[in-house]
Amino acid sequence: KTQKTILGAFTQMYVCDECKGLGEKPSRECRECRGEGRKMKTELIDIEIPAGIDSGQTIKLARLGEAGWRGGVAGDLYVMIRVLPHKEFQREGWDLYRAEAINYPIAALGGEIVVPTLTGNLNLTIPAGTKSGDIFRLRSQGIQHLGKITRGDMFVTIAIAIPQKLTLTEKKLLEELRDEFSRHNRVN
Repeated sequence: KTQKTILGAFTQMYVCDECKGLGEKPSRECRECRGEGRKMKTELIDIEIPAGIDSGQTIKLARLGEAGWRGGVAGDLYVMIRVLPHKEFQREGWDLYRAEAINYPIAALGGEIVVPTLTGNLNLTIPAGTKSGDIFRLRSQGIQHLGKITRGDMFVTIAIAIPQKLTLTEKKLLEELRDEFSRHNRVN
């Protein structure tokens, strides 16, 4: 297209509205694609999510995006990841956090508890004298690093559970313990 102005002639190139830049016009335009050589459709695809991916990261699926014009190469599809919260674990980067309730005798005397992890249950040794709020680290039991075999850690925060209802035997034993502590003026 050439346009004359007082400053001179300006020439600009445009794609032809009739042939869409192909140099020829079809005798009859397709009703479905309107001459674009593509039509809209929805397709379900399976996506492999790599271990360790986190919210906000994307997965690129080459040539699964919008179809190319007139048989051209399809574009890429980018999938934005959003990791939903888990009912048992809290994630911070590669590390996992969870709380475990233990009873008073295990806290005072020590013992073992079973802790669920992403790969199965583990036995965690609780030392005598453990307090509420103490944190134990389970190495390499967190999230797998993206594209690697190394893992983050898992941190278990201990809470001492106080029973709401006691059997008669439990009540009697706790009363004896209370009396023993009172005799020796023990607070902790």
